[in-house]
Amino acid sequence: MKKKLYLLRHGETEFNKKGIYQGILDSPLTEAGVQQVQANAFLLKRKLADVQDQQILFLSSPLGRAIQSSKLIQQILDRKELTIMTDERLKEVDIGEWNGKNREQIQAQQPELESNTFNWYFKGPNGETLSDVESRCNEWLADLENAEEEHVIIMAHGLLGRVLRGCFSKLKEEELLSLEVQQRGFFLLENQQSIYVTDHFDEYE
Repeated sequence: MKKKLYLLRHGETEFNKKGIYQGILDSPLTEAGVQQVQANAFLLKRKLADVQDQQILFLSSPLGRAIQSSKLIQQILDRKELTIMTDERLKEVDIGEWNGKNREQIQAQQPELESNTFNWYFKGPNGETLSDVESRCNEWLADLENAEEEHVIIMAHGLLGRVLRGCFSKLKEEELLSLEVQQRGFFLLENQQSIYVTDHFDEYE
């Protein structure tokens, strides 16, 4: 894929702050979450400064926290032609009966679960498996090949973003599962590589 993908994660949410795994449920951004997104937006704006004359595709998860984050990005980028489009395949991983629960509640339901392992998220009753999520990520990436735009902004989620990066770089399962997840900065996906783009955010501390 010759495109440049700018993969962002939504800002901190109320559920994040309370240690609740929201999955496909939703909660609004915290004040800190809004500031994280704004900082990322200014960083992205600098990164895109040299492509003023090119069209940019902006794709977002349809979940509320992603839409709220996308609108903040859109405001700061201030490009009149930049429209947010949603794609169901960018939704967060569905962790089934664990959506909306914290770690203690999950472990009480399933005491044998090793929640310190990277793949435990994909073991939720009636939730998605890693294979399920990889399938939708690979399908999405294949469809993206047909897009005319060279630059693509993606607003997604922590777990989904991890799998998407793994699929893009064709990583093995253990490599994919150990990828870092950040809410500050973003990842530039290009030439099968995933590069973490960050900066100092002193004014937002």
